[in-house]
Amino acid sequence: MDGDCNDAVAAINPGAQEICDGGIDNDCDGLSDDADPSVMGQITWYADADGDGYGDLATGVLTCNQPLNYILDNSDCNDAVAAINPGATEVCNGIDDDCDGDTDDDDQNVVGQATWYADADGDTYGDAGVSTTSCNQPIGYVSNNTDCDDADNSINPGATEACNGVDDDCNGLVDDNLTFITYYNDFDGDGYGVGAGVSLCSNPGAGYSLVDGDCNDAVAAINPGAQEICDGGIDNDCDGLVDDADPSVMGQGTYYADGDGDGYGAGAAILACIQPVNTSINNLDCNDADAAINPAAQEICDGGIDNDCDGLVDDADPSVMGQSTYYADVDGDGYGAGAAILACIQPINTSTNNTDCNDADAAINPGAQEICDGGIDNDCDGLADDADPSVIGQGTYYADVDGDGYGAGAGIVACIQPVSTSTNNTDCNDAVAAINPGAQEICDGGIDNDCDGLVDDADPSVMGQSTYYADVDGDGYGAGAAILACIQPVNTSTNNTDCNDAVAAINPGAQEICDGGIDNDCDGLVDDADPSVMGQGTYYADVDGDGYGAGAAILACIQPLNTSINNLDCNDADAAINPAAQEICDGGIDNDCDGLVDDADPSVMGQSTYYADVDGDGYGAGAAILACIQPINTSTNNTDCNDAVAAINPGAQEICDGGIDNDCDGLVDDADPSVMGQSTYYADVDGDGYGAGAAILACIQPVNTSTNNTDCNDAVAAINPGAQEICDGGIDNDCDGLVDDADPSVMGQGTYYADVDGDGYGAGAAILACIQPVNTSTNNTDCNDAVAAINPGAQEICDGGIDNDCDGLVDDADPSVMGQSTYYADVDGDGYGAGASILACIQPVNTSINNLDCNDNDILIHPAAQEICDGGIDNDCDGLADDADPSIVGQGIYFADNDGDGYGMYPTSKHIYQQYRL
Repeated sequence: MDGDCNDAVAAINPGAQEICDGGIDNDCDGLSDDADPSVMGQITWYADADGDGYGDLATGVLTCNQPLNYILDNSDCNDAVAAINPGATEVCNGIDDDCDGDTDDDDQNVVGQATWYADADGDTYGDAGVSTTSCNQPIGYVSNNTDCDDADNSINPGATEACNGVDDDCNGLVDDNLTFITYYNDFDGDGYGVGAGVSLCSNPGAGYSLVDGDCNDAVAAINPGAQEICDGGIDNDCDGLVDDADPSVMGQGTYYADGDGDGYGAGAAILACIQPVNTSINNLDCNDADAAINPAAQEICDGGIDNDCDGLVDDADPSVMGQSTYYADVDGDGYGAGAAILACIQPINTSTNNTDCNDADAAINPGAQEICDGGIDNDCDGLADDADPSVIGQGTYYADVDGDGYGAGAGIVACIQPVSTSTNNTDCNDAVAAINPGAQEICDGGIDNDCDGLVDDADPSVMGQSTYYADVDGDGYGAGAAILACIQPVNTSTNNTDCNDAVAAINPGAQEICDGGIDNDCDGLVDDADPSVMGQGTYYADVDGDGYGAGAAILACIQPLNTSINNLDCNDADAAINPAAQEICDGGIDNDCDGLVDDADPSVMGQSTYYADVDGDGYGAGAAILACIQPINTSTNNTDCNDAVAAINPGAQEICDGGIDNDCDGLVDDADPSVMGQSTYYADVDGDGYGAGAAILACIQPVNTSTNNTDCNDAVAAINPGAQEICDGGIDNDCDGLVDDADPSVMGQGTYYADVDGDGYGAGAAILACIQPVNTSTNNTDCNDAVAAINPGAQEICDGGIDNDCDGLVDDADPSVMGQSTYYADVDGDGYGAGASILACIQPVNTSINNLDCNDNDILIHPAAQEICDGGIDNDCDGLADDADPSIVGQGIYFADNDGDGYGMYPTSKHIYQQYRL
């Protein structure tokens, strides 16, 4: 048989088995190793994508040789993260780091757990006695152990110490850092108390005040903090002064003398509860002798009077009326510039216009001539030099394209010669330098070689030439010297009728317009002299010079003297008669040209005012009647209040008659000082039935009056001869001349008790008085009135049995005692305590001054004990047990047994090896 692919090796032939052997084709089929489907001896490899030395079971492949990034291991549970594999350490992160199927707290090998403490009361502070360890915070647990009472969420290190006899903030002290304040009895609740005070760390509530000194503790509106007001004699602020006599009084009005009666005062302020006569509520008058001068007046141009009292006169006052408008004329050329200047009288160096564009140069203004002068706008039209059509002094230049010194084309009018131009336009071909007036004319079929305007025609005697004229402005009209040429040159005209060939708008075909003297149509006539002119205004003769014209229309470019732009004057011979004049009573003249005269004209002035006098008593009434001449049955006054009864008028006598205003003064009966027939009454302001003060004359008894004047205080209804005397700081309530304690009928006295030691707490028999006597108290609760430090408001302290606060309890028996020390139960007697704190004046037996013991039932377990190997007990109370505690003693020596054969291996370091052998 043939077919052997390697006849030198017997094991290689078509009948052999293909095996993994480094690329030999054992069975002579042309395929070797992995390329041959019949190969034997392949190994399963697993992908290690993250390179951590552990492969992915799901990625196994059979190959003869190890593929790149494949290994024999298949134990990796996450081949995308190198930190996750069977050899990794389980940590608190929610991931199965070591691929053992357990995660975080479920894995007994987890590291990184935290210690959490029970928070039974939910105040975020934990109980040091109840703890657990876990990766994540368990429900009902927190990370701290600082709560001293985990059954009460209002007690914790973050709480605020309150006045309640409890250690609210867990600092071992009760009611510490609290302020004890003195309170006073405040019977009327106005914030001011009386009598001796009581010292407390919390507000006792209604009926007490932090401030004493009330002069009337029966009326809340009367106290030292009250505002003295204008109220007819009550001492509101307890300073002994009332109304205007008290400098602190409020409610007074501020008034100022008003000498001229214009409603504006001046001078020093006058404070009073009631406004004095001849005064004003302001002091704004700058001239109290002239009623026409005050802040409400209008400032006008009148030569320096401050009409409106603002300290500014005429032009200095922004509100002035009557000013004219001016503008600065610095260069004195009659043309102004800049901002408008309002002034009563025209200032020097000003103008009535602001048309000057350079007020520093008198030669520059709208009336100046524009000239060539390097860019100055001489006539203020916004255009300078060549840009201004009205400029003079320009030169005429022509383009010299071929640079032969001869120009051509249309004239260029300019102040300064442009580049590539010539002062002449004699070149007939400005594209060829050899053709110009200096060249030799030759016969060449129409070329004007010498530019003399003659071609081919046997210059200079050529025939058939025409005459042309320069048309510089291109308006079709020429001017200047004749130009002879066979063919018409550019920029020429067949006529020379143009009177200004520098301006295209000026020519015989243009329209003459009003423009200050320019002959627009070249007919020798300008403006009004030219019948064809346009733009004239229409004016009318104003003979009397009153600004209103009359007669036939006058057309003119500029308004002639003694003319007006209107023809509204009805009498141009009298300047006082025109549409702006005032119609006056003058016997039938139409002063304002409206066709109406005297009373027939609603705008007439000079009429007198009259009023109808129906009852003929000489006094008029009703609406005013304006007339030039007084009508019949009228009066010059309208003072009659009843024009139907002749007996009622300003000259009649006012009498008590039930409300008729007999004398027409606007006052009836009692309101009229001139009335007759009144009775006598007295003011009863407070409405208590008792009157006081000056007698009041009246036709009918007024409300709030009495027929007697026996009231001693008519501003307070509770004070009168029929009232009850009460304790109120010295007020004679019943008008008998006796006040408070001096009046046997007084009511409202307080009960007081002697306070010998001055501690604010009294004792002994009761004392009745309106105002608390010195050295007394409103209570009799003092248990020792000889010692000021002993009273119900004192602090109970550890002092060997004294009842400091008079509550019948002493030292530890009193819950409010201060000065106690903190102790803790020491059940096992090892000198270290535990549990809740114990407050006591003297240390109880079986207690300690600390709470550091973590097991108070075992005398061998406390912070000073030695940590030993004993199965997880924390001997020294540091939170670490056995191997976790660096201070432990009694540990054995062990060696790593990595292969699990029961034999450990010494460290390779000689030093460590020797150390282990020891």
